[in-house]
Amino acid sequence: MLWISIEGKLKKYTFETRRLLRRDKQNENFVTEKWKQKKVRTKRKCNKKNLNSSTGNPSNPRNNSSDDERKFLPIDIEWQKEICNKLNLPFKGESHPRNSSYGAPLRKPALTVPIVGDENCLFRSISYAICGNENHHPYVRELVVDYMITNRNRYETQVNGEFDRYIANMSQEGEWGSDQEMMAFAEILRVPIRSYTKVGTKHMWIDFVPRWLGVDDNDPGIYLEHKNQNHFDVVVMVQTL
Repeated sequence: MLWISIEGKLKKYTFETRRLLRRDKQNENFVTEKWKQKKVRTKRKCNKKNLNSSTGNPSNPRNNSSDDERKFLPIDIEWQKEICNKLNLPFKGESHPRNSSYGAPLRKPALTVPIVGDENCLFRSISYAICGNENHHPYVRELVVDYMITNRNRYETQVNGEFDRYIANMSQEGEWGSDQEMMAFAEILRVPIRSYTKVGTKHMWIDFVPRWLGVDDNDPGIYLEHKNQNHFDVVVMVQTL
């Protein structure tokens, strides 16, 4: 079940924004303008649920050298429609059409959906996976930033540098998302998120699976390819040979 609290978002962002403005004058123009945009977007009339802090401790992403033990099981169109309905996002189309690699061992990506490379690619990728349209990335970014603030006690030890400054930067369009944001997305959406990336001299799948929230390794998930260590595309097919 997805818990999203649009009520309270304005209050939390107001408090956070005012505090950041006092601490960092140079962000004043951006934060003010961004906040105006947030107030417009949060007029969405969606199902309002309490965004509770998740219990337990988040597991660190784990490297998996034995990829054949896992299967390629992407989310389906029914999951997309359900999430779009809860977030009040328009459903545009199926993001992971069934193909011959569905259920196959998790190997190297064979086909990806190219995502715009404007430094918002992680958020664009998640937006595309959810509703088949990457253009809702600003709203998707807001969701993950709000979630990290709500769960500050866990995330402030995982980010690089001072947490408030990290959040102020991550709120800005054009700020790259990374491991912490992928884990937060996995928690928010209650699905595994897997990223095919280079680790040392090898390429492998990295798991972001919030098992303490009841998410299983074999649940359908979102698959991304981290290309050149600086861009994400959505994986829709893996090699079968």
